[in-house]
Parts: sequence; C-alpha cells; structure tokens
Amino acid sequence: RAWRLAPAAVAAVLLAGGAALRAIDWSAPAGEPIRVQLLQGNVPQNLKFADGGMALSEEAYLPLLANAAQADLVVMPESVLPLPLSHLPDPTLQALADVPRRGAALIFGIFIEEPRGHYYNSAVGLAPGGTSQRYSKRHLVPFGEFIPWGFRWFVDLMQMPIGDQPRGAPYQGPLDLA
Repeated sequence: RAWRLAPAAVAAVLLAGGAALRAIDWSAPAGEPIRVQLLQGNVPQNLKFADGGMALSEEAYLPLLANAAQADLVVMPESVLPLPLSHLPDPTLQALADVPRRGAALIFGIFIEEPRGHYYNSAVGLAPGGTSQRYSKRHLVPFGEFIPWGFRWFVDLMQMPIGDQPRGAPYQGPLDLA
C-alpha cells in the first residue's frame, strides 16, 4: 500500500527543509567588491521598435553613458537599442566605446547579425583595454525570439521584426568583465 502524506505535512516538510537549507553558504565572494552602475532609459517597449525608436533610445541612453562614472561595471538592459550592432550609427558606437576608455567595463544587450539575415539576441561586454566579448542567448522566448512550429503565419501577419532567432552555442564561456 502506498504511503501518503497529508498536504499540510508535505508543506511543513518543505518549509522546514527550506529553513534548514538557508543556513548553508552556497557561494563565497571572490576578490574585492566592484562598483556597478545600472542604466535604465525607460523607453516604452511599444515605441522602441517603431519608427523613431532608435532616436528615442539614443535620447535616453547616450546622456546616461556620457555620465556613467565612478563604476567598475556599467550595465544596460537586454535589447537596449533597436538595431543590430553592425547597423548602429557612429555616434552611438562611439558612446559605447567611450565607457571602457574611461576605465569601466560595459555590458549591454543587442542584436548581432551573423551571418546576414540571422539575428542573435546577445550580451556584449566591452572591457577597458579594448577587449570585447559576447554571449548569445540560448533560452529564447516563444513569438518574441523564436517562432513555434506551425505559427509562421501568425508572425507574418503581425509583421514582427527579428522574430525568429537562432540559439547561441551550447557552451559559451562567462564574460570576463570588472
């Protein structure tokens, strides 16, 4: 005969187990603490990919990048700019490159077109000294980043930009920043 626990007993065991596991140190700091600056431009999602979205993103983020100071690592959001990295205007590329020149590492999310017509949702890291690194997203969001089987008609009807992206490589080393 199968042994059965009442739902209240299961809940009590789970809570007690969780409380016991809180006492375990699961990680330990390594090295000195770093100063991190998070930039959030507050560009509405429904406007970011519309006509004029790039101008809105530049208005929001270029001043924040210019004033990013006193940090070891500057972090910007996923898909912060609505164009692939290779399509960005020179002033925007310059603003991104200026952060590591001032001594802070920078990480930002952007689309990478590679090869032509294939877009990866990637995190790009720029370290002081000119080193650039990339991590391309593996776990993609249905309809936003990949099209589930049988739904191509829906995406075509909605005219979604960059709606079917390949996954990043199974193993990508961690970004070495700050």
